[in-house]
Amino acid sequence: LAKPFGAPVQVPGIHLSGKNNVHASLTADELTIVFGTNRDDPMNQIYHLYMATRPTRNDAFTGATFLPGTYSAEGESAPTLSGDGNTIFFDSFRVTNGLVHIFTSTRSNPVVQFPTATMITGDYLIDPSVTSDGKVLYAASLQTGYIVRMDKMGNGWGAPQTVALPNTPSCVSPITNDDLTLYVGIGDSTGHDVGATKRASTSVGFPMVTAVPELQ
Repeated sequence: LAKPFGAPVQVPGIHLSGKNNVHASLTADELTIVFGTNRDDPMNQIYHLYMATRPTRNDAFTGATFLPGTYSAEGESAPTLSGDGNTIFFDSFRVTNGLVHIFTSTRSNPVVQFPTATMITGDYLIDPSVTSDGKVLYAASLQTGYIVRMDKMGNGWGAPQTVALPNTPSCVSPITNDDLTLYVGIGDSTGHDVGATKRASTSVGFPMVTAVPELQ
């Protein structure tokens, strides 16, 4: 937050003309990207997860392809990866008759596909974002309009807890890497701006959200 972002530019190597590509997430080394895209079913606007890789951070991504082990006919989007790239979270309407939930899957190493994903308890949760250590998961609640967080507990996750944001209680698309800096989408049905808030430690709450002007 102390240093401005540069001007936004398109991520080279993942786009397909006339199709939407959304909610990208990177591994800690920034060499693998996963994202949601409607390129397989643009007419019905059903999204699925794709991935691409690059040899160095200075290269364009190549070989964008379907991410094995994540598919459902109902679609899935908003992927987020743990730092090592071996645990993925995403939202999906699968097996829920119209209710959207967050699903997760963990693989043994980056060269094998993800096994069948399991659902995390909590209705109408979207836009997951996991910290790089895989211990804290943020999401947006469609029921309340608030951001929630869940803590890793053994092999599962604790109940969603509302994140108190003093001046923008209703927002979407939380993004955090360290559980200290939180980016959110703030706005209404006409569009969203990017806001950010940073706290000194995980033992205190987040201060007021401020807009990130270079990302508006």
